[in-house]
Amino acid sequence: MQRLLEATEEYGSILPLSGKLEAETTKRRIMAFLEQYEKTVVDEVLFYYSGHGALVPSGLAFAMSDYSEQRVVRGSFENEEPGG
Repeated sequence: MQRLLEATEEYGSILPLSGKLEAETTKRRIMAFLEQYEKTVVDEVLFYYSGHGALVPSGLAFAMSDYSEQRVVRGSFENEEPGG
């Protein structure tokens, strides 16, 4: 996917995340990436996720490698994270 996005030359920057990623690490990396655009008008953002989801009270969350039924909140993240 990264090579495809780079080939389109449509995106000024890409944050590739792959492998066995835990939810907290993934959240931190995404937030750090987005913070560089905090004072910039961004017309378009593409978020591509290939993996499993988990049903949470607010809807669907992205399940990460540390997800389990006992760790629903800690092992996943949602479109809208507190403080995000």
